[in-house]
Amino acid sequence: MLKEIKFLLAISSFIFLIYIILNYYFSDSYKKKSFRSVNNFTNKNFTNTKIPFIKSDTTDIIELINNYEDLTEPKIRKFEEIIK
Repeated sequence: MLKEIKFLLAISSFIFLIYIILNYYFSDSYKKKSFRSVNNFTNKNFTNTKIPFIKSDTTDIIELINNYEDLTEPKIRKFEEIIK
């Protein structure tokens, strides 16, 4: 009996929460606020802003490794030395 009451209370509170959210979302005040916010964003003039062009410094970043023998031995990192 108590289990059914808990289940009914949980379902009813979930339905009530969904009702409140949908009621607020479809209200006129929310529509006015969202329209004002979109309207304010579209009225701003972004063409006058000058964005500086930054020169790319990523050329020759990747180096090709031809020596595969060095890759077989694991390198000991500084934090591994601290742990030991």
